Amino acid sequence: MTKQVFKNFIIYSSGAIVSRGITATITLSATNFLSTSEFGLLSLLNTFIAIVPIFLNLGLRQVFGLDFFHTDNTGRRKIIEDIISIYLLIAIPILILLISFIPKFNKLLFLNQLDPKIILIALVICFMHFFTELLFQVFRYQSKSLHLSLTQILMGSTNALCAIILIKFFNFKIMGLILSNLTSMLLIFIYGLWLYFKKIGYLKPKLINKNIIKYYLLTGFPFIPSIMFSWILSFADRWILAQYTSLEQVGIYSLADSFGQLFQMFILYPLSGSYIPYIFETFSKNKENILDIDKLNQKNMWLSMFIMFIIVIIGFAFSKKILFWIIPAKFHEAINYILIILMSQIIFMGSYFATCYLQFFKRVYLLVSFTIISAILNSILNILLVPKFGIYGCLFSTFIAYVFYLAIILIVTKSVKDKAIKLLPKPNMILFRTRSW
Repeated sequence: MTKQVFKNFIIYSSGAIVSRGITATITLSATNFLSTSEFGLLSLLNTFIAIVPIFLNLGLRQVFGLDFFHTDNTGRRKIIEDIISIYLLIAIPILILLISFIPKFNKLLFLNQLDPKIILIALVICFMHFFTELLFQVFRYQSKSLHLSLTQILMGSTNALCAIILIKFFNFKIMGLILSNLTSMLLIFIYGLWLYFKKIGYLKPKLINKNIIKYYLLTGFPFIPSIMFSWILSFADRWILAQYTSLEQVGIYSLADSFGQLFQMFILYPLSGSYIPYIFETFSKNKENILDIDKLNQKNMWLSMFIMFIIVIIGFAFSKKILFWIIPAKFHEAINYILIILMSQIIFMGSYFATCYLQFFKRVYLLVSFTIISAILNSILNILLVPKFGIYGCLFSTFIAYVFYLAIILIVTKSVKDKAIKLLPKPNMILFRTRSW
């Protein structure tokens, strides 16, 4: 790996520590003015905000990710223009339809305990999510690590400032947290819009070629179930826990799981922003040696996982007493679950390395099938274990599902590469062809 990869990783990690540290501070502060039931309700709302964009985004950003390293700058600008046009064309009617279902969402998902205005704001956030994430995605692929980190810090700072004002002076509680989220997202949207006008120009209304729309939708469609089942793999246990236990248990588990989310922000997110673009660029420039490069990639995976296991175990042992001091007593139970959650995240980290080969060759349907199978396994285990073991049932279900997910990726990738090796010309065949020329 190059020095640039480590430099970008450090910048992403530092930016994540600051920006997500702000978010974590807001979360911990929320435990002081929200009851455990309200905190559980907030967790369900945040999960709702995580899942709706899966359908609204239509897999368009993922198509951009697939094609980015297979085209030039002009092609990349054209892709951005096309996916924004298609998104606006399809997502706006879907958003209007979702707004009409707010009463049903409140009844089915939030037990009629949320103000409908909060759900409306959440839906607007879901719609805006596409634009902010697309901006961050462009920064990542262009290796603008400092630019991206500063933008995220600005977003987090705005979120925190608005939350303080709305909660302290207006006593808005959940409404204040959700409004501050929207405000910070709108700020980044305006910044991204300015960059778009500056780099590409005004989006002119025009008819998009039907074949282009068909390509993006068909290519993006597999990502919808993939992301959906990835979400199920990571977050569905909250709803299962709510059904079999109580909102109090959901609140405690959510606080423990927030440390897993911090791991994603401090480790997995920087990894995806620094290492993944690097390995894809390396694949693109050295296709004749791609099998050897992926061997090195897998060595990096095992080494990184081993180092993280050591760091997490030692770090948790030294910080456990501090956590009891920081976290309110009513949430102390959550500390018992943090280590297992972090172990699961390290296993999941391995999949970031393991999927690189298949992602580069656009083996989307294989990757989707892995996610779906793992998510179904996780759901079944949760349904079986949660009624008997409570939160520990969630923890063991997720850990087993992540181990299975990584194992099946490695097994199938090896099979795909073995077939690729068999198709390579043998040395005597290369010699024959050379002489024939």
